[in-house]
Amino acid sequence: HLAFEPYGMKGADAYNNDDGRKLRTIPLIEIGKTPLELWVETANFLYTINPVLPIQVMLSRLNPDMDIVIIDDMRRTAEFDYIKSRSGVVVRVDREGREPVSNIDSELLGYTDWNYTISNNAGFGELELAVRAICDDVAKQLT
Repeated sequence: HLAFEPYGMKGADAYNNDDGRKLRTIPLIEIGKTPLELWVETANFLYTINPVLPIQVMLSRLNPDMDIVIIDDMRRTAEFDYIKSRSGVVVRVDREGREPVSNIDSELLGYTDWNYTISNNAGFGELELAVRAICDDVAKQLT
């Protein structure tokens, strides 16, 4: 983000609400690319250096005293394997009729080493119950 701030990109938190999600798809005038396009291009470049570098960078910026970190968007098997190697838990969220939207998403079709798989077909209430059950199970394992 810092590299693109002079061109109008905002900090990460500015894109994590309803209004911010809209801003992700509006091109920065001086660059002609959206923040989303810049994030994808930057991550793809980092993947060429090291397939888990984007996750490592993200984790390095977190408070080291945090017990639990939720990464809500990983798309590469190397990322899942890296998280699992650090005693992390990976969860697949399935939704009927949802097809892969890119080659990266297609990479996950053959991945089977999930700790949990939950369904997102019945609505938010059912999804929340499934997530809470996983959280309870993981918490039990930590004690």
